[in-house]
Amino acid sequence: MLGVTVQELDDADCNGLKLAPDQGGLRVDAVRPGMTAAGAGIKVGDVVLAVAGTKLPRGGTRDELRRVLTDKVTPGKEVDVVVLRSGEQVTLKAKWSE
Repeated sequence: MLGVTVQELDDADCNGLKLAPDQGGLRVDAVRPGMTAAGAGIKVGDVVLAVAGTKLPRGGTRDELRRVLTDKVTPGKEVDVVVLRSGEQVTLKAKWSE
């Protein structure tokens, strides 16, 4: 479990952030203390763009995140989480508990 509450970005949000036409994102509204996201340094206001090497698409972004977490993330392993923070892409390391 990542431990965040997110809001899927619509096309207007994505365009406003100057994301590529096929790039979607999830805006982080809350981070639960003690969970994977908090340990990785994910902050409220970050926009999650990619997890474990998989870019989140526009539309269906939450479903894609669920798929990636189920199919590509192994407990105990560290994966990259790419976020947009203050206009800059930042790559964070997230380790899922076993």
